[in-house]
Amino acid sequence: MKKLNKLLIITLIFLLMLFPIISLAVTENEKNGIMLIDDSEEMPLEDEETLDDDENSEEVDETDEDINLDARDVIGMALDDAAEKSGDLYLIDNDVTINDVIDGNAYIIANSVTINSQIMGNAFIMAKTINISEDAYIYNSLYALSNNLNIEGTVYDVYSCSDNFKISNGFIHRDLHVAASSVEILGNVQGSAYLSCNKLNLGNDEDNEGIIEGNLEYFSSQQFSIPENAVSGQVTFTLAPTKADNSISIGSYILSLINFLCFVILIWLVCLWLAPKFIQNVPELLKSKKGNIALYGILGLLVLPIISVILLFTTVTSSVALLILAIYILLLCLAKSIFAISINSLICEKYKINKTLTRFGILLVTCAVIWLICLIPYVGSLLSILMSIIGLGILFTYVIPERKKVTE
Repeated sequence: MKKLNKLLIITLIFLLMLFPIISLAVTENEKNGIMLIDDSEEMPLEDEETLDDDENSEEVDETDEDINLDARDVIGMALDDAAEKSGDLYLIDNDVTINDVIDGNAYIIANSVTINSQIMGNAFIMAKTINISEDAYIYNSLYALSNNLNIEGTVYDVYSCSDNFKISNGFIHRDLHVAASSVEILGNVQGSAYLSCNKLNLGNDEDNEGIIEGNLEYFSSQQFSIPENAVSGQVTFTLAPTKADNSISIGSYILSLINFLCFVILIWLVCLWLAPKFIQNVPELLKSKKGNIALYGILGLLVLPIISVILLFTTVTSSVALLILAIYILLLCLAKSIFAISINSLICEKYKINKTLTRFGILLVTCAVIWLICLIPYVGSLLSILMSIIGLGILFTYVIPERKKVTE
């Protein structure tokens, strides 16, 4: 189970890394072109021999010689323009076929991806179908999100979330981390395999059998028959919970309530310590500045992520975009607590409750009621959005200074 959590964390990192790549790919393609060579542009040698002009023939020979360099012959060379621009490949397309060496990492988003050559770094690929051919060699890790992934070549480490995962006479130098509906290993895994799957096939005969040199740990709803010589290390099976086991226990609900109460209480204590006037002024804000709170809340909920995405389109401001995104997530976490504290302050003011201990008790009751409402289907989702809007609106309304009208 720990290995599965590790795989999911790595998948999230992969998605985050792909997010700014879309803009980088556009910029890279417009300025520098893609580091791929189209075989259709190669000039046949037979056409060169038929040229009458000696000077033109020499020029064509030089051009054709450069184009027809084998991919493996350029490893360790300067790679001319490609080396000057960048060793990494950023590519977004419908169908992608890589026939030349990538002297760096490869970031690819496509419908179909086929790798026929060497990638000297890591490969980050998101596609419907991914095929690592027998001539492919990925010197570091392959991070893949796909419906179908087939490996016939060589990869050092594999981290994959796929519907159907298959190794067809391929070779994995180190470990295999896969979450898939169906896993078929008919190749060699030199390290260990950590799998989460519904179906597992390691082959049934000597000519078509998978080999795992290390350990096999798999998480599934059923236990599979593992061939006797398929795994050199230990085989560990973890039973996935059934639907009946997935029901949330009362203890989980109680723990969730305690977490919510603790976080709100922490924010409430911080406000009492650092900003006591905020708690005192919240009821007046809710009464007199409802329009500002609604406006700032909606703008804060929608505009900040949009600004972050726009800034991510340029490499210069990408760090600023990540900072804004981090602040946005922090504000969302605070918004629900601010909403609960504001409702509590409004109730205490209406009933003229001034004692801190009594206010604290009412805050606990207010939080419990809000938490229970959030459990109601549909209503809870709408309340969560409303809490975020009002909480953000209160924060921005309190922080943004009000313009004073100048009278002549």
